[in-house]
Amino acid sequence: MSPEHRLLIKELYDTNLDAMMIRAEISLEDRLLARDVVQDTFHTAISKIEYLSTHENPSGWLMVTLKKKISEYNRAQRRYLRLCLAIAPDQLSPPDPTDELIDQLQSASEPPPLAKIKQILTKDEYRLLKRLTIDRASHLVVAKEFGISVYASQKRLERIRRKLARAFPGYIRKK
Repeated sequence: MSPEHRLLIKELYDTNLDAMMIRAEISLEDRLLARDVVQDTFHTAISKIEYLSTHENPSGWLMVTLKKKISEYNRAQRRYLRLCLAIAPDQLSPPDPTDELIDQLQSASEPPPLAKIKQILTKDEYRLLKRLTIDRASHLVVAKEFGISVYASQKRLERIRRKLARAFPGYIRKK
């Protein structure tokens, strides 16, 4: 990254951080999670620095990107909560009897989905999945609990999702 680009990022960070944190905290209702999303927004800004340096309103671009990141996080959170509800309906809340996904996952010939998940994942993987999806802990909090980096936490969740997608091929993720 060139010195001009570094200066632009520093300037954007200094002028927009407070407003971005406030926006993220209000939307996500969690300070640590808000920090993760804001950090991810700046990571995106750095990866698109060539475009951002020629943009007519870089601060506006940052705010729009932050809003998209928040929406992206909320969508992913809802998706995984639905999956958890479908996988363990008896442990969380009563299922909707018309929910086709639950019917697909609960076949009499296979072990219960939650038992299958516990067989597939290691104890640490299951604990990480539970903390991030059900407990809604941020990657920063989980990273500190596990003694890993935020990036490692994100990567582990990605690998867990792939494992579960292979184990439950009938489950189609809604986008």
